[in-house]
Amino acid sequence: MDDIFGWNFGTGQNNNNVLPGTNTSSQGHGTHVAGSIAARNNGIGITGVAYNSQIMSIRLGDVNNQGSFTNGGNLAQGIRYAVDNGARVINMSLGWSDSTELRDALAYAASRNVVTVSAAGNSTLTSPGNPAKYATDFGLSVGAVDRDQMIADFSNRAGSDSRMQHVMGPGVNILSTTPGNTYGSKNGTSMAAPHVAGVVALMLSANPNLTPSQVRQILTETATRLS
Repeated sequence: MDDIFGWNFGTGQNNNNVLPGTNTSSQGHGTHVAGSIAARNNGIGITGVAYNSQIMSIRLGDVNNQGSFTNGGNLAQGIRYAVDNGARVINMSLGWSDSTELRDALAYAASRNVVTVSAAGNSTLTSPGNPAKYATDFGLSVGAVDRDQMIADFSNRAGSDSRMQHVMGPGVNILSTTPGNTYGSKNGTSMAAPHVAGVVALMLSANPNLTPSQVRQILTETATRLS
């Protein structure tokens, strides 16, 4: 990986400040996600799924009390930045407005052998939100289950499109890292997606030659089917 420091694509930012925001109601979302992927195996707190992996943080803006971006930047630019700087897996624990530019960025990632993993959304819908809906063609959509492998009440489902590559991950009462060297529990498909991204990182560590299509096929064909 060429760049592990990342970039801030928030409106009017364009710098490498990827530290958590100051809004206490939403602060720590990205830190929590990153911990599920790569928190160190040091006997303290929790251990990430792929604890030897590197994290490239891409910040897209700040979040208000309703959980919406207040100066949201360009997700497509963030995807391309990660691809061009050596990422092999891109986790997107977010929802985003649709655009041709975004779809093209997801296609660009796939063409460069980068796997995209997207949270399906927390609106109890019958199909994934955006950008997870593009897992019909690129990457993976991830819903949430609880510790008993029951689909979380809030989680969006896979939908009816047979092309959809949708899997589930732990997303209820997930303990992970939070700012200030602390730990906390959160719920959501945002928490489920990084567990799957971590598994993808382990797969690519074992076999760096796997293509995104092969990763999608292996995960969906070996997963346990839930009702």
